[in-house]
Amino acid sequence: MRQVFDQYSQNENRASHALATALARDTDFCAAFVKLALPDVRPPHNLKVECQSVPGSSVPTEAEAERLGLPDIWIHDGGDWCLLIEAKVTAPVSERQLETHRSRARRQGFTTIYVKTLTARNNTDAGLLWRDVHQLAKSCRWATIWPALTAEFLEVLEVRMVHDVTIGDANLTGFSGIEFGDDGYGWGQAARLLRQIMNELRREPALVAMGVDPDLPGRGAITGRGTMQVWDYLRLAGSADKDHTHWPHLTVNITHDAAAAKITLPNSLERVLRKRMTALGSVGWRQLANDLVNCATPLVSAFPAAVPMCRMIQRRYPSQRATPYIDCLLEFDLRTCAGGPPVKLQPQWLDAAFRSWSDRQSNLQLQFGVQFPLDRCPEMKTPAAIHMLRDALLATKPVLQALGLEHSKQDA
Repeated sequence: MRQVFDQYSQNENRASHALATALARDTDFCAAFVKLALPDVRPPHNLKVECQSVPGSSVPTEAEAERLGLPDIWIHDGGDWCLLIEAKVTAPVSERQLETHRSRARRQGFTTIYVKTLTARNNTDAGLLWRDVHQLAKSCRWATIWPALTAEFLEVLEVRMVHDVTIGDANLTGFSGIEFGDDGYGWGQAARLLRQIMNELRREPALVAMGVDPDLPGRGAITGRGTMQVWDYLRLAGSADKDHTHWPHLTVNITHDAAAAKITLPNSLERVLRKRMTALGSVGWRQLANDLVNCATPLVSAFPAAVPMCRMIQRRYPSQRATPYIDCLLEFDLRTCAGGPPVKLQPQWLDAAFRSWSDRQSNLQLQFGVQFPLDRCPEMKTPAAIHMLRDALLATKPVLQALGLEHSKQDA
């Protein structure tokens, strides 16, 4: 079904119209928005809201409003007080445009004039961010349905922009957890959530200290449309001149029933690093598994459904860009190497992984990490999911130590 705010052609205008409609229809939401924009100002009562129009004038078409350079949202009291909002999604903010808005308001007889930009980029001096507005719209049970519709539309718009690869570094919404709603898993929603997660994790101080380079990009685009999984990765310091298929990287993936954070050793891992892993021997791999379990223990204690895991996959590609055939998928709980409740001892799974690794004759990828089943980890549906995934990545540090990359950031 076509969304109620889709009659505009430009994303900025669509988002602005959605917000202006909610502000005009819900006075409590309007008051909360003004407080968000002007926390130190006590505004007048009985505020009115205009969208891309001048108070007291007829509403222009979208093209006319663009030609005239009107504010996206004009909040006023019908007297001398007003708050003007210039909304941007991917376009830059122009100080000249803001001054034009002030001059226009003065010509309309307003004397107490506030001008704010509303942007989708974090690296801005603007007082308002779209993601804060999104969180505000979702934060309360408002008197009307309009704030909820606005929040929903911002999510839909962000999904479209992720799909079209037009969103860049903009963020229309804030992360509130991994949840797919009544319709179940959808690629667009999963890609939107993954993008938010990676933006947060990339700047996590603890991950940067472990070796993540926040300035190195992950995937150019989130692919997987039509599948039940999306994934992206964080690159390690010192890998700027290396393809991610030749160097360890930290991977986060979301499927229809789980989220996981892992360190990935790709099939084409550089020879010196592959030799270091092989040189550990089967005894060294068992010690590595125990170290990984110990590092994940605080996380598993807090969230008992979390699973410290190893995953080895053998792929075969009929052509370079084709979907691969999966010839083998070995995935097991690392606690099978140590035993103890609730997991039974079965160290042969790890032995099989080591023998396959040391005598590789096919395309093999190896991963260690922590997996969170969505149906048994309700915390993944909350903002705490970011910290859970961060801690899961931190728990893979023993692999970096085994590879001799623990201090890669300092050595880079």
